[in-house]
Amino acid sequence: KLAEIPGVEAVALSQDTPAGDLRAAAYRVEGQPAPEPGKELYAGWTPASPGFLKVFGLHLTQGRDFLSSDRPGSPKVVIINEAMARKWWPGESPLGKRIASGDLAKPEWAEVVGVMSDFEAGAGFYFPNSGKLKFLVPWAQNNHRFISFSLRTAGASDTYLEPVRKAISQMAPDLAVSELVTVEQELADQLGFYSFLRKLLVQISCLGLLLAAVGIYGVVANLASERTREIGIRMALGARPTALVWLFLKNGIRLAGIGAAAGLVASYFLITVLGRLVPALPGKDPWMVGAVAVLLVMVALVACWIPARRTTRIDPIIALRAE
Repeated sequence: KLAEIPGVEAVALSQDTPAGDLRAAAYRVEGQPAPEPGKELYAGWTPASPGFLKVFGLHLTQGRDFLSSDRPGSPKVVIINEAMARKWWPGESPLGKRIASGDLAKPEWAEVVGVMSDFEAGAGFYFPNSGKLKFLVPWAQNNHRFISFSLRTAGASDTYLEPVRKAISQMAPDLAVSELVTVEQELADQLGFYSFLRKLLVQISCLGLLLAAVGIYGVVANLASERTREIGIRMALGARPTALVWLFLKNGIRLAGIGAAAGLVASYFLITVLGRLVPALPGKDPWMVGAVAVLLVMVALVACWIPARRTTRIDPIIALRAE
């Protein structure tokens, strides 16, 4: 019924989705010793129907997708990702190998029939090739009481929410639809805290930049006031205005450079920490970091230049009489 909605390109059934997150399941590889209690191996997994890979833009690198014949009573099968294939069967095909999940004391082995491309789940859904271990099992062989329907659409996904709701209500009026959202909305909800943190950091940074500019201006203006007599002597001896301005700017440049260097080091570690928390972040952007450092230095120079420029307008006679 969902597949008949105009504009729907693919529909899949699963317990969880990469856009939300995959639950962790303990697994065991045939031929490997059984793990000791507390040292089990875990990977992200979900039961899924045929078409799951197409809906989420994944592709098979080896083997086949699930078939309608993969049902209860038929041999159990599984699709693993490339990271799991590299970990357990490097340099050889994993097709035909077997893994088990669930009760590892009495393993029910499932044959690897396909290898899918690597992908991240949850907040890092659009961050491919993460290398984390994942596998899929046929929904018909491992069904669950909670069902997720996933659709790939040709147009804007939010325009399909109402048609999907109507289609479900027509087929099963008593069925409770707990959540009906687009992938973008789901990711935005997951990243809500980090979005708030980003806005907070931007506001704090802007406030810090303003305070830095005001502070530098005040320090340089006070310094210029204290050196009024010296400035008068220099002007009386023929010092050029540009030389007087540079007298104050060079200290500002030195301090701004030290501050920018410290900020660059701190930003590297902050970006690294945030990148581990949210894999979807774009990561280290040298152009952006460099632009912020240049902005900081420019603000510092302007804050130094204004009071320094004002000293060139002092009358040398008045400056010489200053105490």
